[in-house]
Amino acid sequence: MIRLSLRPWQRAAPFVRSPGSVPRKANVVVIGAGLAGLCTALFLHERGHDVVVLDKGPLGGEQSRRAFGWVYANGWHPEKLELALRSRALWAGFSERLGRDVGFRQSGNLTIVDSAADLEAQEHWLNEARQAAPGIDAQIIEGRALETLVPDASRSWRAGVWQPGDGTIEPEWTMAQLVQGIETLGVRMVSSCAVQKIERAGGAVSGVLTEKGPIDARTVVVAGGVWTTKLVRALGVSLPQLGIASSMQVLSAGQGPLAGAGFGPDFVWRRQNDGRYAVGTLSHTAFVTPDTLRFIRDFLPSLKETRDMMEIGLGADFWTRLDPLRQRDLCGRVDVKALDESRAALGRAFPDLARARREDQWAGIIDAVPDSTPTVGPVPNVSGLAVITGFSGNGLSNAPAAAEMLAEIIDGATPTCDPRIYRPERFATSEPFVFRH
Repeated sequence: MIRLSLRPWQRAAPFVRSPGSVPRKANVVVIGAGLAGLCTALFLHERGHDVVVLDKGPLGGEQSRRAFGWVYANGWHPEKLELALRSRALWAGFSERLGRDVGFRQSGNLTIVDSAADLEAQEHWLNEARQAAPGIDAQIIEGRALETLVPDASRSWRAGVWQPGDGTIEPEWTMAQLVQGIETLGVRMVSSCAVQKIERAGGAVSGVLTEKGPIDARTVVVAGGVWTTKLVRALGVSLPQLGIASSMQVLSAGQGPLAGAGFGPDFVWRRQNDGRYAVGTLSHTAFVTPDTLRFIRDFLPSLKETRDMMEIGLGADFWTRLDPLRQRDLCGRVDVKALDESRAALGRAFPDLARARREDQWAGIIDAVPDSTPTVGPVPNVSGLAVITGFSGNGLSNAPAAAEMLAEIIDGATPTCDPRIYRPERFATSEPFVFRH
């Protein structure tokens, strides 16, 4: 395994590469070495399957490495709470499971509420959440309890929804540790190895053809994020999904005690383990690609849910954006204006941070589906093919439990979480559209 360092201040966050040759056969091939693919491989390996993980770029790269770092269940649609809470529990056990610190910290998550209408909506959510997940630890806090969590603020707020069991990770550090820990357990991984074709015989998957040669396999799991749609389309499978650019920045460490993670009316934050702040934006950009035209009818029902957080962008990469041989480590275009606005909003709320310097910026590509509900499970009519994708910006909070669920299904076991709302075939049926954030 070769490790390539990034920046001097990222002392232990290298890209991880394992550029060896591919095996001739495996029980399961997992395409994509992001969080979803790595966790799927881990859980299948623990169940005795011979697994190989392939990625066209570095292991643990792309969106998983560029994520915000929240691991939370605060505010989730009640039907998705089971998956989010199970993922949270899995994160809490990964360090012991892998024998190394993966960077998960149970630092809580706070939603700041600023109006009577918003508070009423949060109280309604909390009632539904407690019915769906009786053990959930979310609570409404006000007054001194809220001030303790957001000290040195420029003003007071009406209330907050606080979930102390939520947490954070350090995406670059965490992904490197997961790759190395899972590989140490015996899972084979090959980086810089693009899959050119998923092969089948007699209607069933028979393996994959990679740029380094073929691999025979009876089961193929596509965990390629935004690349998943392109890979399964060649098999006649239509999977509505679009890439959404989400910009992030790191601000210099503040002197104040604002900790954990959360968001307010016009700002979001995560205190990093090094004392600096990861600050995201409340708006994202959907750049037009051929898939935009293919799936526009699928996404129309979701427009009323996302119009306040989404912008449409045009670019010169309309036709070449999703070419895996050109885009080995896909990233988005940084929305500097949106980052400036989010930094200014955070500074207005917390004057200590108004002087913080921007020390880094980047943009990842979110794999978004129309109903904001992950797409996980076997693909109908193609025996041996499964997908795990469509996390819609919340992969850190959902992918571990989704991967566990998929591994259990592949192994023929009863899944820990109910897979019904995540089925890939839901887009091809006449079942009612439900947007679940």
